[in-house]
Amino acid sequence: MRRIRNIDFCSQELETLLPSCTRKISGTTIDAFAAVVQEVAEKRQGGQCSFCLFSSWIPAIVSGQYSDGGHAGSIDDHVLAVCNSPDYTEARERPQWALPLCGGNPSHWVLGWVNYSSMQYGITDSMGELESAVWAFPLLKKCLDRLRDHLQMPAMDWSAMTTLVRLPGPCDQQIDSWSCGLFVMIALQSFADEWKTPLLGESAKEHVRAGALQALLKVPERPSRPLPMRICRNDGLSAICTENSEIAPPDAAQKKRRLEEISSDSENTDMTFRMSGSTTARTKRERKPKTTEKERQERLQNDQWTITKDVGPYSVRCAGCMKVVVLDGNKKRRFDVTKWNAHCRACPHITGIDHVRVATMKDGKISYTHKAVPMTPSIRQFFSVTPRASPTSGRPPGNTHESRLITHLESDPIPTPCQHLQGEEYSEYILCTQTRSLGGISRRWRARVTRQIFPYKPFPPLASAVGSSSGDVLDHSCPAGGNLECEETKWTSMEQLKLDEALSGWARWIVNYGRRYVKLTHCEGTTRNASGVCDACGALEKDLGLRRSVLRKNKEAKLSEEDQRHIYVQREKFTPTTIRSAEALMRQNLPQQPGKSRSSALEGRDRKRERGRGRSE
Repeated sequence: MRRIRNIDFCSQELETLLPSCTRKISGTTIDAFAAVVQEVAEKRQGGQCSFCLFSSWIPAIVSGQYSDGGHAGSIDDHVLAVCNSPDYTEARERPQWALPLCGGNPSHWVLGWVNYSSMQYGITDSMGELESAVWAFPLLKKCLDRLRDHLQMPAMDWSAMTTLVRLPGPCDQQIDSWSCGLFVMIALQSFADEWKTPLLGESAKEHVRAGALQALLKVPERPSRPLPMRICRNDGLSAICTENSEIAPPDAAQKKRRLEEISSDSENTDMTFRMSGSTTARTKRERKPKTTEKERQERLQNDQWTITKDVGPYSVRCAGCMKVVVLDGNKKRRFDVTKWNAHCRACPHITGIDHVRVATMKDGKISYTHKAVPMTPSIRQFFSVTPRASPTSGRPPGNTHESRLITHLESDPIPTPCQHLQGEEYSEYILCTQTRSLGGISRRWRARVTRQIFPYKPFPPLASAVGSSSGDVLDHSCPAGGNLECEETKWTSMEQLKLDEALSGWARWIVNYGRRYVKLTHCEGTTRNASGVCDACGALEKDLGLRRSVLRKNKEAKLSEEDQRHIYVQREKFTPTTIRSAEALMRQNLPQQPGKSRSSALEGRDRKRERGRGRSE
């Protein structure tokens, strides 16, 4: 465990910085790297740097995701961690603030910043197509207002300030769906350098990852906490001490046990020992009152885990495991509850805990141990069972196992399959759109990613390039399995598959044309909501991209039939085929020989396609 500021992180947090890892970087790792950046800048400038880098926990607290002073800490703790003085002098005097922000759908990291000297605030994003400014700017202003209020600074007039969104070059933006945290680290370095260096992106991603890993490995380990030592005293008491505490030596009279009283007689040979200083005396265990046969019978019949019709004088059936429990094999005592009580303490269906046998190997030898695990509920709990009436049982109504199960099912609705988004509002969009499994991917997004992952193809430049250029691409040679064709229908299968994999990570919704519904890419599948739509698909209904697409298709439906046909013909002619066939392309089963990879199979299919074209010509 390592510590910098008030941030504790372990080796598991650093696994996301390894070259082979493709998981999103956590906020703890970003905060630790920001602390290193500020610490280096302060040492370089003699403790007088011009910025403060706050924790990513502050937006989570301000947005209400975590409570102030709870698991995420408090605003005061995070502000004090940035400042070297307890009166917040550094935070008040430094004109530039920055803090990582996480939000949107899907979750995405951006860097929010403000410069009070130039009266400017904004965000640094890794890709402009996500439109992170919609949620990031309100959250950033809310966080800055909360910080200024905590520092007792005057309220800010945001209308007098200008906004700015900084992005890497159009050919250097983020492609995958996990490296947004690395782009925030790049933005932190550029922010600390007062934006003097160009804002890099995909080309510097691996370099920044390796540098961040080395910098965080140099953070000193957290000092170990002194564990309290428990000292047992001979008088039956115990004391807790630390390394600096002292305990007085026990009295000599307390080191030995003294026999106070020994009582014995001819009828009772038990000896009673009493210890000096003892506040408790041994009490004789009281015997439970005897029960009659009728009382024992009523107890078994009224038990919630017995089946009424199977309660007999010498056996009973458990409603949990459905096994017959023998009460008295010798048939000497009717309705004996001793073995039934023992069964209730051990039955996993009643206790909810099961004991399984686990095999472990040590030094080449196999040993077996028993491990307590949660009991898998019976399938009977997922179905409502009609209680069977038993007029002769005398059992109180509503106390049967079946009726208790029905009451539980009525109070907790059964999960039902999600109905997704469907109906008249979405019917025109479903019928007219060409989108199937890549919902939310705009044409500009697709064009930018295409030029970025295929730099060797002679594509025409984008009409409107977002951000500043990051330099020319060095390698323009065509790799194996590719070609120089710009038309998508003439690409190789490897190229089509590569583009689909790059875009599928950012797809937000899926359009099912056959069943006429729209669902979120990561739909929950089942729901207990009365509307029949899960929470994930319900949140998709508010997605700005989907709302714009649905509104556009509803407007097209109001046009004349001739205009609608013209739009449909143009869409069929110029829409890339992979928008509809992306899922089919990735799921197709290609014949493979033993030891033959998928890439070689795709290349073989491309060669067959080329031979077929030559014969037709």
